[in-house]
Amino acid sequence: MKFFNTQNHKTVVNVSYTLSLALTLSFLSYPSYGQDGYVGLQYGIVTSEDANMGNGAFSAALNINESIALELQASTTMAEEDLGYNASLSSGTKGLYAAYKSSGRSYFKIKGGVAQIDYTVSAYDVDVSSDQRGFSFGLGAGLLLGQSGAIEVEYVQFPQLESFAGESISASGSYTSVGVVFNL
Repeated sequence: MKFFNTQNHKTVVNVSYTLSLALTLSFLSYPSYGQDGYVGLQYGIVTSEDANMGNGAFSAALNINESIALELQASTTMAEEDLGYNASLSSGTKGLYAAYKSSGRSYFKIKGGVAQIDYTVSAYDVDVSSDQRGFSFGLGAGLLLGQSGAIEVEYVQFPQLESFAGESISASGSYTSVGVVFNL
């Protein structure tokens, strides 16, 4: 069953705003260099089959050691996908991950854990929702900006949705984002 339509979003403008905010806030100084953990703000696109939704995300992590952290991440739709016929699609995600970051001014990040992705189709004041929980993983890269934080780009793959409103479907979801991370 195919019920998503492709809709072009103002992604470039939203990414530009996120990068501007990240650069501005990165010059604030913090007393430590991420010894305890980090928090982050991201903006990106949740993609599922033919649909693209602009989602904002928040992440928080507790460092276990210099390279490994326990990370929580949640996102919600900020730009719904217009499906036509007065219908729209939105999504939300939440996940718990073990994350590894390499050392250095520029670094890579890999994470794996459990996540849930929720899809909601809204039409004529009626919402139909479905969610899927399961294994999720992500890859990213970052650039440290002084001791206060970093700019990161990240790709996260979510569990595959197997049914929607009682219909058997196969829809995979992923989140590609850019954001800023602040060390605690």
